[in-house]
Amino acid sequence: MNEKKWRILKGSVNVTARLKADYGWQPAGALVIEGTEYQYKATGTWRLGKDAPEHMADGAADDGAGRLMAAVLTSGDKEKGTEYVLSKEFELGTEGTFKAPAAGQLYLRCRDAWGQGTMTVKLKTRGKKK
Repeated sequence: MNEKKWRILKGSVNVTARLKADYGWQPAGALVIEGTEYQYKATGTWRLGKDAPEHMADGAADDGAGRLMAAVLTSGDKEKGTEYVLSKEFELGTEGTFKAPAAGQLYLRCRDAWGQGTMTVKLKTRGKKK
């Protein structure tokens, strides 16, 4: 099995993740630092079903189905029986910035029903040149 390599997103480090619409949470390969602001840009399209229309990472205009979503996997509290904890998910979209709600591994997915297609997401620390 091929394991995702994780890189801390800081300085000039960039990470590119390729996502499939028909999978759940997928590792981005980016280790984020709580409170740090990151830039992202998603390219490609996916569908929420075989004959459904294609959507970019902003998803459907009426309900946001198919929107690019993110969450951070953090170390939990082993004494409480939570080895890992997934942060509350947050919306991304086609392009923009986000502030990491926690320190940990960034995971991405297509909102709603799993469909078909792929999306490529490029991530970097905000304000850094490519």
